[in-house]
Amino acid sequence: MADEITQVKDEGRKKALMRFFSVDSDINVTPNLQPSTFNFYSKDFCLKIAQLLIAIICVGLYTQGITISAETVVFACFPNVVFGSYIIITAVIIISYVFEQAMPNVIVRVFLSVGMILYFISATVTTTIWCSTAFRDSGLGLPKALLLLQALLSYVNSLLYGLDLVYNIQKAVEFQVEGPNPN
Repeated sequence: MADEITQVKDEGRKKALMRFFSVDSDINVTPNLQPSTFNFYSKDFCLKIAQLLIAIICVGLYTQGITISAETVVFACFPNVVFGSYIIITAVIIISYVFEQAMPNVIVRVFLSVGMILYFISATVTTTIWCSTAFRDSGLGLPKALLLLQALLSYVNSLLYGLDLVYNIQKAVEFQVEGPNPN
């Protein structure tokens, strides 16, 4: 009896690991599951919408706030490249959710990991630019405030990408298959 329980647990772990590392991790491993219906109030979708909105706000804040910086072009352009890239990537993921053609979870986890790191770096770059101008010039209040606000929102977005990544990994490890609620 104990051997059977151990064998069932081992098979469940194997399936969970296959789902976690599989490129086709969105496939239904168990047969007879009904196709999933899209939920606009799911954690995944709400996090993606928040990430997209913050990225769009960050582009505007950074574009107006960077006018005070005397930094090099590469140093000053990095955050805008991150914001622009992740606006496109997140929009594609959202559209794929809406059309129920979700991207494989492994690819989404890669984008989330890289997004979390790049948003953190871009927030740090902006904070460095803000610090170099904040103590050098006593004027230019609004652009400095915009840069600081953009840096804070970038840190928040990095945190959102991290939370989304943890939630996504948790779903994969716990082997949750989305579908209609049986209740």
